Amino acid sequence: APSGMASYMWHDGSRNSSFTQKVPGEVSVTITDMNGCQNSTKSRFDWFDAVDLKPVSDIQICEGLPLSVDADPQLHSFNWSFNGVNLNHNTNTYSVASVVKGGSGRFVIDALDVNNCKVQDDFMLNVLEKAPLMLMPIHDICDGSSVELDGNQGFVAYDWSLNGLPFSQKAVVQASQAGNYHLIATHANTCRSEASVFVQTHDLPVLTMEHLKDACVGASFTLAMKSFDTKNGNSNPKFQWSNFSNG
Repeated sequence: APSGMASYMWHDGSRNSSFTQKVPGEVSVTITDMNGCQNSTKSRFDWFDAVDLKPVSDIQICEGLPLSVDADPQLHSFNWSFNGVNLNHNTNTYSVASVVKGGSGRFVIDALDVNNCKVQDDFMLNVLEKAPLMLMPIHDICDGSSVELDGNQGFVAYDWSLNGLPFSQKAVVQASQAGNYHLIATHANTCRSEASVFVQTHDLPVLTMEHLKDACVGASFTLAMKSFDTKNGNSNPKFQWSNFSNG
């Protein structure tokens, strides 16, 4: 009501210069000025029906994965905040390319509905940590041998592939073929950790030795390589003879 009047009389008997309407219905007021003149007015206030909104559910996600959240498309004029920090985001979809470790918290979405009434929604984001995979990235082995690849303990499932093809579902595998061994290990919290190991095989060296004739008892002789070829380019090979001497 206008200020500076001598008195105010609202429909509920209150006499303040202002009135707060909390429910739908008719409101009336009679004012009296300093000259004793009176005037009255009334108005009706109706509430908009509540809009049936689709709330955002709490989200649980593994670190490193992309996140995309959609608020109800009936809303407009969005404002998103996370743990009390304004994100300056004004559309109904909020996305991040990769959820960071330790990024758990509470999202709050403020918006306007179709009647331009203020609405608010909130949800919790729980970021699950991934267990690290400790694998040596490169292994060199000789042709015909193998190397043990240990996928680490503590996971509930292991999926090894070799050059893109399924290889094994064991935690520890023996690798004898050259190629890329890729492991996807699943933790109890459903998060997956990945790592790759490249195994490189090397051909065995080719060597021949001179044919020796029979020798007398007590005689000595010298053995020598007739030819030696290292396909791997080793210019300084080591030899071990049957009597375990090195040369």
